[in-house]
Amino acid sequence: MEQNSLVVLNNNVPTLSEKVEVILDEAEELKEAVNEYYDECRAALLKAMIDNQIYQAKIGKYTISQVVPKNVVTFDVEKFMIEQNQDIVNAFTKNEQTFDFDMETFVKECPEIYNKYLRKQDNYVVDTDRLSKVLPEIYNKYITISGSEKPITIRILKKKV
Repeated sequence: MEQNSLVVLNNNVPTLSEKVEVILDEAEELKEAVNEYYDECRAALLKAMIDNQIYQAKIGKYTISQVVPKNVVTFDVEKFMIEQNQDIVNAFTKNEQTFDFDMETFVKECPEIYNKYLRKQDNYVVDTDRLSKVLPEIYNKYITISGSEKPITIRILKKKV
């Protein structure tokens, strides 16, 4: 690209040529076409890997892997706390207190003293990592496993040469 063709004189003042708009539009179109082609290649590669149960492959300087989303595990804290022995609940649960602000009362009664209207809440947090390792049979009783809603994707790593 000739630099001089990008600049024109307008009343003896250098300014960018109107050709710049055309050049940028063409470059943008090329960029979009390349990105579209790259996305199509990745999609075809992922489909081929899924169809042929290839989870990872090393091809020259590339390592190509399927990224399979993990299942979603939900632990039922309330059911655990109701059904389990209190010693087990105490061993794997801690009480975290949070506060929320009662804005309605605050505004009506006394805008200067907002601390008076904070409400204390108890939140019980089960150490599910430790429970799953120490007492897996109890942990498994309170979990629900559901498949991820995220799609399988592809990761392409290029080794630096």
